[in-house]
Amino acid sequence: HSPMRVYTLMENQPAGPGYVAEHGLSLYVQAGGRALLVDMGQGDGFLRNAAALGVDISQVEAAILTHGHYDHGGGLGAFYGANQRAKAYIRREAFAPHYRADGGYIGLDPAYIWPSRICWTEDVTNLWPGAYLCTCNGRPMAYGGATEGMYTQMGRERQPDDFSHEQYLVLEEGGRRVVFSGCSHKGVCNIAAWLRPDVLIGGFHLREDAAPALVEQVGRRLLELGGIYYTCHCTSQGAYARLSEIMGEKLRRLRAGDVAEI
Repeated sequence: HSPMRVYTLMENQPAGPGYVAEHGLSLYVQAGGRALLVDMGQGDGFLRNAAALGVDISQVEAAILTHGHYDHGGGLGAFYGANQRAKAYIRREAFAPHYRADGGYIGLDPAYIWPSRICWTEDVTNLWPGAYLCTCNGRPMAYGGATEGMYTQMGRERQPDDFSHEQYLVLEEGGRRVVFSGCSHKGVCNIAAWLRPDVLIGGFHLREDAAPALVEQVGRRLLELGGIYYTCHCTSQGAYARLSEIMGEKLRRLRAGDVAEI
């Protein structure tokens, strides 16, 4: 098998001067002879980086939206335009209105609900042998999540977001399990404990103001669970620096324009 390749099409930091960056995430994945897209950033910026990296978005066979926030799904319209055939795999709850604590809207534009292009996902959705999506909804959470200060509109009520709209991509090949988790809102330690990945790729949702004790706990727990972690987007620079001290070679960073062989 050719190695799995992950092209970072969008991230908060650029890998070099030839790439655009924004607060967002988009990953192009080549695995087992197939091409997938995980998230699309805020707009069409991921297409510009794809062109710079020689990635052809029209060849993507499935697009996965990890959760219903604008910095991951704002580029859905750009994806529909660049690829005429692939379905976007999305949780129905992803299109519920989502808000920050200050009332700012962080959800998706309902104009992107194109029924002909969307496959609404279940708690487990198989893509093809060795590739599936899962929500882990309802599983006991031994560790805290990163859900504070985010809300969903349900009818007339705003309630704390339970992230039932978050899903993870699991790729199994050659005896390895690789998990893609956009922002790990249900807690990266919980996700790693539930899915036991050999490699996990995603943001850890540790902001610059994250409590040092929390960052420490996350780093030590991930080391105990084993595996290699590629982080990005919502793992702040400060948190990454501290996690690196704890996790050493087990932790790596992705920036817009990076290509990783997994």
